[in-house]
Order: sequence, then C-alpha cells, then structure tokens
Amino acid sequence: MAPLYISLCQDPTRSQAQVESQPYRHPEQLLCINSRKNSLAIESTQFIQASALLEIEGLEKIN
Repeated sequence: MAPLYISLCQDPTRSQAQVESQPYRHPEQLLCINSRKNSLAIESTQFIQASALLEIEGLEKIN
C-alpha cells in the first residue's frame, strides 16, 4: 500500500486535515492544526506520513 500523507490546513483559525496519496504540494509552508481542544504547530519541510489514528475535531482516519 502506498504511503498516505496528511496535508493540514494553511489557515490556523480552522481545524481541518485531509489525507492524500501524494506528498503535500507546498511543503515549505507552515503546517498547523489549531483546534479548540489543543494546538499543534508543525514547522517542517518534511512530509507527515499517516501511520496511526488521526483525530481532529471529530475527524478520524484509521490507517
């Protein structure tokens, strides 16, 4: 199975994430999750590989 990549929202006021089969198209940009429960900012040019349960504001993705 091909690896999946999580491309996170570019707008820090929104809580979204989507899983794609291709690498994030703009890895130089800040990837961030900002939810009401907690905040996570990832400053990296590396791709994030989905390898576990992803739960953000009720969105779940099981690999």
